[in-house]
Amino acid sequence: MNQKDVYKVFAQKLGVKQMSLQDSKLSDGKIFIEYFKQVFRLINKEILGNRHNHNPTEEFSNKSVSPWSYLNPDASLLDFARLLAIPASRSAANIRAQCTKPRVTKDFLKCFLATQLEKDIKEIDLNMKVREIRLPVANYNKHSWVTFIRWCETIGFKGHPENLDDLADITVDELFDFWTS
Repeated sequence: MNQKDVYKVFAQKLGVKQMSLQDSKLSDGKIFIEYFKQVFRLINKEILGNRHNHNPTEEFSNKSVSPWSYLNPDASLLDFARLLAIPASRSAANIRAQCTKPRVTKDFLKCFLATQLEKDIKEIDLNMKVREIRLPVANYNKHSWVTFIRWCETIGFKGHPENLDDLADITVDELFDFWTS
């Protein structure tokens, strides 16, 4: 398969119109993720099999422990099609970043919290209540935990209840579970 045929084949295999690739997202629920993975692998394999394609590469490598866990559900299907259709380059790396999101671990979040609290990571108690987060930058105000939540939202951590008051009495460990699961 030629890389130029990717958009048409990708749309056809996923059962969407080629023009709607931009508007369709992985999270829309219209596409079964396991089937999507199979289609992606199949097209990728066919591209790799055509020696006339310019510098093709496998964008979701099996060298990673869990390559598909990095899928970004908010990425458009067109981004995934582009990822298959362009040669490996800086552009592919940019599109790969749109199609994926890094895995976040509790250790990462604990380190982030420690930095914001201006404490050593060993001093962080994951069993403290979220409302007990008091930020030095906010003069340890009792509502500064909301600032911490909002900071986390700006860098992409979501998955908690809309009403932040529902978070106040859970533990930091439980909050981090929302963001890492």
